[in-house]
Amino acid sequence: MKILIITPRFPIPTSGACEQDRLEGMKQLQRLGHEVQVIGKVFDFQNEENIMNFSKEYNIPVHTIPYRYSKKRGFFENILYLLKRFIWLPYWDGAAYEYADPNIKQELEDILKSWKPDIVWFDYTFMLSLYPIARRYNCKIITHSLIYDPKNLLEEDGRSLKNRFSALIKTLTDYIAIRKSDYFFAIAHDEKRMYEKLGAKKIEVLPLRALYNFLGKNSDIRDREVLSVFFLGSSYNIKHNLQAVRMVIEQIAPSANKKYPGKFKFFVTGRKLPEELQKKCNGNIKYVGFIDDFEEFLSDMDVALIPSLFGTGMQQKIFEPISRGFPIITSKRGLGGYPFECGKEILCAYKAEEFVAGLGEVLDFDTRKELSRRAVEKSSKLFSREKSDNLVIQAINYVSQENKTNKESSWQGKNVFVTGHSGFIGSHLVKKLTSLGANIQRCEIDLLKEDLKGKNYMVPDYIFHLASRSPSATDAVDASKIIEDNANMTKNVLEFARETFAKVIFVSSSHVYPPITADIAHPWKESDIEYGKALSTFGLSKQKAEQLCVDYGKEYDLEILIVRLSNVYGPGDESNRFVPTFVRKCLDREFPLSVLGNKDAVRDFVYIDDVIDGLTKCNNVLGYTEVINMGSGLNTTMKQLAEAIKNEAGLENEDIKYQDTNDEKPAYNVLDIKKAKEMTSYAPSISLSDGVAKTVKWWQEQKRQGNFK
Repeated sequence: MKILIITPRFPIPTSGACEQDRLEGMKQLQRLGHEVQVIGKVFDFQNEENIMNFSKEYNIPVHTIPYRYSKKRGFFENILYLLKRFIWLPYWDGAAYEYADPNIKQELEDILKSWKPDIVWFDYTFMLSLYPIARRYNCKIITHSLIYDPKNLLEEDGRSLKNRFSALIKTLTDYIAIRKSDYFFAIAHDEKRMYEKLGAKKIEVLPLRALYNFLGKNSDIRDREVLSVFFLGSSYNIKHNLQAVRMVIEQIAPSANKKYPGKFKFFVTGRKLPEELQKKCNGNIKYVGFIDDFEEFLSDMDVALIPSLFGTGMQQKIFEPISRGFPIITSKRGLGGYPFECGKEILCAYKAEEFVAGLGEVLDFDTRKELSRRAVEKSSKLFSREKSDNLVIQAINYVSQENKTNKESSWQGKNVFVTGHSGFIGSHLVKKLTSLGANIQRCEIDLLKEDLKGKNYMVPDYIFHLASRSPSATDAVDASKIIEDNANMTKNVLEFARETFAKVIFVSSSHVYPPITADIAHPWKESDIEYGKALSTFGLSKQKAEQLCVDYGKEYDLEILIVRLSNVYGPGDESNRFVPTFVRKCLDREFPLSVLGNKDAVRDFVYIDDVIDGLTKCNNVLGYTEVINMGSGLNTTMKQLAEAIKNEAGLENEDIKYQDTNDEKPAYNVLDIKKAKEMTSYAPSISLSDGVAKTVKWWQEQKRQGNFK
């Protein structure tokens, strides 16, 4: 695959998190076997020779464009500049206007003509004036946002009327970039939610790619009397860095010295610390500035102290120490939605006195060791090279598909965790996913007795949660116990998803809808649910589990799809449900044939292959909690189904006796499947007669082999 990266200032030297990420991204795409070229701006202070050396070393052609907007404009040039920006509203965003530069446009067009890339990868959203050129040459577009600029502007520069207007313009820039992108990467889960509100559909979170180079590097925790505590800052021109370091120098360090005298040494890194703060760095508080040999510096450090008072994105000054294995005291708001737990993998603080208390906790050697171990363990799950590579591969595979309605191949190489894998639907699903190239991990524990969190399972990309408990005729457990058990199993799975940030497909049931009779019937839409009122106890338990999914999706930024299935039947179902039970009666010639229930009751019966086909199309519609129905969408009376089974079993001349248990009107439960068709291309195709024929044939073979009596 040929991939052209368009990046802002070329990331050499790699002075900050953004530069490290973008440079690692170039290496990553080349390492994954793609042909890569790069267009990037160069500033006067950059050494082009170093850039060209990188180009030769990694065999990545680099096309540099001199940055020209730092030069002072004359009066008439300035008038022309302002007029051009006034023409189109997004150009009111100065960063977006810079990419209307004719030099960049011409360079892009020349490369598109001569090299003919398949994909154009944009770093940041403000390059939107180049998107139409890429489209003109039939290139797919992947946009990688390293920061949600509107919010960042307001947090860094304040909420003045001017800044609010500028943020609005930047929001428009993001909106257009999202609409023009085939695939979108956000840098953090909090920002992903913002982009989804703007309409992003195919969007994933791609963490800072340099992090996988740091995993566990500083996890050898030492037992020392005096601990070296460090604050990481790249440059103090950045306001959130300045405010954080001010808190460290003026409040936290002095208070810690008073409370724990002689226990800490404090080190502050980064460029351009104001002189007034430098003067306060004395005694055991040392300003070390820019570090040439960063690894050597960190080798003598013990604890990271990183307040995050404001600022957006994925702040590397927080996540690099966590990934390396340093015990860290930081602000929860700086985690960007990544699932690190306060008190487990990190210590959290907001006020200066809380940071001081955290320093008191890390004086304990065992506490530091445990924080480090857990931080590396969690980071290895979230930021591994394999996970990063898979996210990028997924995006490239997605945009390169010629027929976007056929998404099954997107399971190739995905890690899929399945609960209820040995059940009727689960066993068919595992077989299908395996054939599509997925790596299957079966849930082998009792979800009511053991926690999935902390188990040595592979980190899943997706979780299919099918395991549940349903009452049977011989089940003496009361309804509340069924509801409680199914809720607890689901909570166990959701906690596992929270830990791994896997996407969840929760298999629910049409029993969540309330009971109605055929004379007032209509197919159930997803919005027709009435909580506390369901077709059965099993339905109430699924309602409770669905509500947990909704709550976890909102609270922890999880992607969850709830799929409500109708009555699934087909080969392999050996339960006491109606279809297998009545098939066995017919094949065993249990005369007279009888059916318990109203013959005119209407149900929705769907063949297993149609359901599995639908479930394997669900991975491309995940987002914040969504619900879809999957069934046949067709009315089938119990009499029609029973007659079809009887006839297929060769008992055309036998009568069926229907034993209705009450005089009420026949019940109705059929699903409206329009939403599933629109969102997943779900298209059930197997008729009732064909499905029954396949099912009876399977049971006949089981009987021939002596598998049932």
